[in-house]
Amino acid sequence: AGENFEKNHDFTATFRPGVGIYEKAMAYGIIGYSRAEFESNGDDEYLDGLVLGAGAQIDSNTPFKPRIEYTYTQYEDETIGGNNFDITDNNVKVGAVFQF
Repeated sequence: AGENFEKNHDFTATFRPGVGIYEKAMAYGIIGYSRAEFESNGDDEYLDGLVLGAGAQIDSNTPFKPRIEYTYTQYEDETIGGNNFDITDNNVKVGAVFQF
């Protein structure tokens, strides 16, 4: 009770190997690295994380290709500000790629 915990910022680099499915769709996996700053009770730490996920992209016969993806990041366990944390991050992203 009364504990404060926040993620201040992060840097993430990912690799997306994919395979064509059907005529106008591509499925891909995501693997990567994340480094983020977390803060609790005035103490802050930079933690490293493994990023895993999956996504799909559709060819719409226009320069814009809609995509959806899910990523899961598992950060290293750490004690920050006297609190022990097992930190994970889940993200769902919807967007479009402009291809020229």
